Amino acid sequence: MNTNAPTATTTRPRPFTGKEFLESLRDGREIWIYGERVEDVTTHPAFRNSARMLARLYDALHEPTTQA
Repeated sequence: MNTNAPTATTTRPRPFTGKEFLESLRDGREIWIYGERVEDVTTHPAFRNSARMLARLYDALHEPTTQA
């Protein structure tokens, strides 16, 4: 018997919200660019726009119009 098979009580993992995604990036990872250590990838000019764009994509997953 396959114990990993989905059941009626099994729930699917919920994707991050945009806020949760941005918070997940603030986990102490070490990032360097041009010899400078990046303290917060979500606010550094080299990365913030990409981080915000991905956060918006995560938020879109939670909009009613994108729900199955």
